[in-house]
Amino acid sequence: EARAAAEEAVRWSRIAFGSDHPRTAVALVQSADLLDWLRQEGKAVPLYREALVTLDRTVGPEHPRTLEARNNLAVTLRTWETWREPRSCTAAF
Repeated sequence: EARAAAEEAVRWSRIAFGSDHPRTAVALVQSADLLDWLRQEGKAVPLYREALVTLDRTVGPEHPRTLEARNNLAVTLRTWETWREPRSCTAAF
């Protein structure tokens, strides 16, 4: 239910503000955060990237929202790569 609500928020933000608006980018980041929390990193990463393109262009790369989105993407990528890598049982020893 939370995922559907987040998708709806993005959809309405696109309608109200357009796809190239900072508020839409924030809705994308929030949706990506939820997907990350649900362990759906593969679906979260494209949303973070889309949001970052808009945020970089509209508010700038040093804006707090842009920095937060970039950090969230980095953490998600790190987690995703860690879980996707095959590991042997003796890798920790």
